[in-house]
Amino acid sequence: MKPFNALVLLISAMGHDVGHPGVNNMFLVRVKATVAQLYNDHSVLESFHCALYSQLLRRFWPSVGNDTAIRKLMISSILATDMTLHGQYTKQLDVFRDFWDENDRSITSWDEATLETNRELLSCLIIKCGDICNVVCLRKQKTTLIKVALEANLCRLATLLSQRNGRLSSQMSLQTKVVWN
Repeated sequence: MKPFNALVLLISAMGHDVGHPGVNNMFLVRVKATVAQLYNDHSVLESFHCALYSQLLRRFWPSVGNDTAIRKLMISSILATDMTLHGQYTKQLDVFRDFWDENDRSITSWDEATLETNRELLSCLIIKCGDICNVVCLRKQKTTLIKVALEANLCRLATLLSQRNGRLSSQMSLQTKVVWN
């Protein structure tokens, strides 16, 4: 995984459930909620999270929200958290494992397209693992983990992003300052 993929994974993880209403996709589809109809009853909440988070990023962190490569990977990662797609990702992992074994557990013979496809798959699998294990964490542990992760990674995110964009805007540096009480 490249630093870019790790950066996008962290950004995606921070907002993958933004605006969650506390009900699941099946409920929204059954009650014919507007949001379910908007997204044609497929990955309703995950699509909603992507749309809302993208708007927030465009407004408050435009260098991230307007970057096409970041958005593409972020959207695929967030959409991967839809549990109805779990079986598909399990099959993709099996295919990857077979491909990995056939290549003597080495990536040296892989072309760039294969590498990029597998980086994206890895990002999706990592965010799925984090999303699934979320229900087994205690609330206090979650809060502490989130604080530590954010404090440790926001400066790193800003640095990685500035390297990617060639500069760090004053607006972004102000927005990445976090104060915990």
